[in-house]
Amino acid sequence: MPVVLGFELNEMRFSAFSFKSLMSTTPYYPWRRSRVIWYQIGMLIGLSAECTATYSLAKYQDLQDHIEGWFPGAHLYNNDIVDMSIVTIVFGVLTAFLFGADFFFLALFPKRLYPHWYDVFRCSFAVVICAGMFAAALGSTIVVAAHNAKLSGVSMDDVLKIYPHPTMNYVDWGVNIAWIVQSWIAWAGVSVS
Repeated sequence: MPVVLGFELNEMRFSAFSFKSLMSTTPYYPWRRSRVIWYQIGMLIGLSAECTATYSLAKYQDLQDHIEGWFPGAHLYNNDIVDMSIVTIVFGVLTAFLFGADFFFLALFPKRLYPHWYDVFRCSFAVVICAGMFAAALGSTIVVAAHNAKLSGVSMDDVLKIYPHPTMNYVDWGVNIAWIVQSWIAWAGVSVS
């Protein structure tokens, strides 16, 4: 049977992703059940936070484009929420990359021992991702709770008649609250992982 990057392809099987297989434990792979659960929490909730941040980013960018297009001389200042959504997206992708790969290897090759350099890299990268997820969750919380979009060159009332959503006050829009809650849950999942 062929070997790719040291992995024997005859060990791969779709049944490895079944609930029964993922939740099985033997002396060969202790903590497997816990790792599978926490990897999924970190990855899936992190992906959800990333998607929600992407939606918020798109809506605030569209709002800025529309306001500046329809009202000559107007400018919307919302770089704070755009920056924090980008940070959330980047660390959500990194979370899915690392823990997704580790989940895949854990499911298909549970008895495999990896080289020491890979274990050190994986643990170091996990610490960086955990710190980045914490920074994204904390920074996003501060921006959403304490900041709002600033408008210049046009009356706020004129703009709000046309564009009531997303709101200028970030905390008043439910999408932003969902993003923050998911970010903290994802950070907890990544931390335990």
